[in-house]
Amino acid sequence: MELVNTCQSGVNVTISNTQGDILASGHNKTVAVGLNMLAQLFMQGATTSTISYCALGTGTTAPSTNDTILTAESVRSVFTTTAIVNSSVICQTFFPATTCSINVQELGVFGNGATATSGSGTLFAHVLSSYSNTTSPVDLVVSWSISFSSAD
Repeated sequence: MELVNTCQSGVNVTISNTQGDILASGHNKTVAVGLNMLAQLFMQGATTSTISYCALGTGTTAPSTNDTILTAESVRSVFTTTAIVNSSVICQTFFPATTCSINVQELGVFGNGATATSGSGTLFAHVLSSYSNTTSPVDLVVSWSISFSSAD
């Protein structure tokens, strides 16, 4: 007898200013290495660490299931707040204007050994979303909502 339980995940991201005005948003592609990292988290004794960093970049290449890094990562910061609400993980990262005065085109979340160093750790999800923060840079708050549901 084979038992199969299917789980679906959806990842959404929003970029807002500190007043809560949404500046850009998008729906992510959860990449293959990210799904593998998630599977490892379910295993007892797994050495995989959780997702903990958000990165912004200027690359415009469409995300692919085979991505392992952002196309052109510019800045990375650790999550400022995290919460579990129902079947969703909510992660927010604060980026001061002085660190993110770029033309934001792509975003990613990283874990499994991720640090503040660009390219470190394992990419979990990658999204394109366009917001230019170059002319009059503002502080940005990037919010990730990773939702899980059963597939019937």
